[in-house]
Amino acid sequence: MSETKLATHAWTVMDVGVLVAVLGALANDDPSVFVGGRFEGEGDQRTLVLPGGVGSDLQLFGKVAGSPIEAGSSYICPREALRVLALNKWVEVESSVGEIRIRLGERARKLNEGA
Repeated sequence: MSETKLATHAWTVMDVGVLVAVLGALANDDPSVFVGGRFEGEGDQRTLVLPGGVGSDLQLFGKVAGSPIEAGSSYICPREALRVLALNKWVEVESSVGEIRIRLGERARKLNEGA
């Protein structure tokens, strides 16, 4: 999918779900929704660091997909969603071998500032 198409296509449930999970983790200073998630840095450089890396799945803890029943944990493959969020300036993403690093993007920072 081209970058132009990615930036303008209709968002999927995965896109919205990943946005909510990432913004929620950063806003609440709680990476526990992501198995093995941790934070590094402070302020605008606050980074959510997730195990995985290029092409990996992310594992989520607990109740997923709206289920009221504790189902253990589930896996999602958010590469496309993270790319959509980055192109739309909600997050900044760095992928490398072994980890995915996510920071607030321009839009999310403006939302935090109330602009």
